[in-house]
Amino acid sequence: MAVMALAISLSSCASLDRGSAVPDDTSIRDEVRANLQVDGFTTVGLSVDHGVVTLSGHLPTATFREKAVADAEKANGVRHVKDEIAVP
Repeated sequence: MAVMALAISLSSCASLDRGSAVPDDTSIRDEVRANLQVDGFTTVGLSVDHGVVTLSGHLPTATFREKAVADAEKANGVRHVKDEIAVP
């Protein structure tokens, strides 16, 4: 009976670990890209390294730049956003 309880306990821990996995850089990039596209920011450059997102390129206003950064920040797994977007 103790063995059965241990097996059930271990299997529930394993399923919890899978659910709490941090997204990989490709998944983060895809989610950030989708967020940017929804707001029409199709020309913003994007790279991800260990959860750190770098945005680059040009946008016409600081408000657009702030929205692009917010789009990146709301993606799952993002640890930090580097804003390298130029605004005239």
